[in-house]
Amino acid sequence: MTAVQYATLADLTGAMPDDLTLPSDAARLIVKASQHIDRWLLTHSAVYDTDDDDLPTDADITTALKDAAVAQALWWIETGDERGFASVVKSASPGGGGPTYSGGIQRTAPDAVDILATATDTAGTPLLCGPWQY
Repeated sequence: MTAVQYATLADLTGAMPDDLTLPSDAARLIVKASQHIDRWLLTHSAVYDTDDDDLPTDADITTALKDAAVAQALWWIETGDERGFASVVKSASPGGGGPTYSGGIQRTAPDAVDILATATDTAGTPLLCGPWQY
C-alpha cells in the first residue's frame, strides 16, 4: 500500500484565503494533511471503492477527500499548530503560572470533519458507514 495524496499544492494554493500566507513548507503540509485524513478515515468506518493506487474511484468521494485534506492543511496554517496542542490550552498566564488545559487534543480540522461526516458518493451513499463520533 502506497501513501495516498488526496490534494495537491495547487489545490491548497487555490484555496488560500487572502488573509493567510502560503508557508514555505506548504508542499509538505498538503502531503501530511492527506496522510492525516487517510488515518482519520481508517478509524471512522469509511467505505469507498479505490483504484490500484488506493485513491477513490468515485468523483464525489475524490472531491470530498481533496477538500478535507485542503481544509486540514489550511487549519494548520491558520493555527500554526500541526500537532493540535493549542486546542487543549484553556488559558496561559505570562506570570509563570503555566497553562491550564481542557479536553482532549483536537488533531483534525473541524471543517475537515464536517466535510467527511457529510460526504456521499455519486449514488448518495454516505462515506462513513458505521457508528462513530468526532
